[in-house]
Amino acid sequence: MPNGKIRFAAVYGAGAAMGWTPQEVDQMSLWQWNAAIEGFAAAHDPKAGNKLSADEVSELFAWIDAGPANDRVLETVVYDWDGAGLIPLRKIRFQG
Repeated sequence: MPNGKIRFAAVYGAGAAMGWTPQEVDQMSLWQWNAAIEGFAAAHDPKAGNKLSADEVSELFAWIDAGPANDRVLETVVYDWDGAGLIPLRKIRFQG
């Protein structure tokens, strides 16, 4: 704006496009927000030519499918809420 003020609706809107809540935007300095928005814009620039080709995509998925990651076991804990906090219930395992 000509008087040096900022319309925060646009700031909140751009933050929402990046997946932030208004509260998260409020916690940032304008310098942090500006650096983040510039990085986001650069990473999502369709003219940048940084997309994988169809051959690169096929090669990447073939590498993922053939890798040892298919044999890994992932484990996590299931929690319950008792009204005051989380209580661990049990561990569960996933095999790839």
